[in-house]
Amino acid sequence: MKPANRAVPVSPLREPPLRTPGLSQTRQADEILYEGVVPWFTICVLVIYLGVFEWLRWLLTIAPSAWTAAGFTVVAAALTAYFLLRKWPELRAAIRRHTLGAMGERSVAEVLDGLRCGGYEVFHDLVDNGFNIDHVMVGPTGVYVIETKTRSKYVGRRNVHVTYDGRRIRVDGHEPDRDPIGQVHALTERVREIIQVETGLRPPIRPVVLYPGWYVDKQPRGVSVWVLSPKALPGFIRHERTVLKRAVVERIAVVIARHARK
Repeated sequence: MKPANRAVPVSPLREPPLRTPGLSQTRQADEILYEGVVPWFTICVLVIYLGVFEWLRWLLTIAPSAWTAAGFTVVAAALTAYFLLRKWPELRAAIRRHTLGAMGERSVAEVLDGLRCGGYEVFHDLVDNGFNIDHVMVGPTGVYVIETKTRSKYVGRRNVHVTYDGRRIRVDGHEPDRDPIGQVHALTERVREIIQVETGLRPPIRPVVLYPGWYVDKQPRGVSVWVLSPKALPGFIRHERTVLKRAVVERIAVVIARHARK
């Protein structure tokens, strides 16, 4: 007799959900924790345990020599010192950086989601061909490619701010290691390419760099890239003229949503 066909359970979802803000940053922080911190911590604890175990054997005269216990002790001390003094500070700093980045992206998402009532479609954390785009927003005034830069502040300093002269950004008087303007331009071109290839449209696209929690000085007029605090963005958008009809916004949003589900 042929075996009866068994029903195979499958997901009821036809496509994956949209990515949440800060998802890539959160995943990187988790990856550092589980692939960097946990293995080192486990090895150190294991070697320390073996050393303690061998010392107990020697003290109880189960083992005739202390050389084995001393060897485990030296190895345990060396590994633990290396982890605590060298690896742990690096891993902790990386986890904090990615966690802070994820929090910044979520705070920006709260501002962007508030624009939905104005006819804007908002997407977060797009990953495409090596590009990671924090936010893309499509609405009546065009398409916005938004890069979030969440930087720590030093306690006790006053009047720390971000300045932008139309070409370069300075954060608290210093230029960032990675050029945010060049980065957001590259992301914008990638979004432009996606929209043009899949729809044939060339809508106006505005690159935006946001600094959550920072005071951003007034920027020059006519700049191609907006450098703002998140709270200032809605005001800038309200002063833009309507250039896209609702049907076009929906058409572009469908394309962006497809990439936001990867």
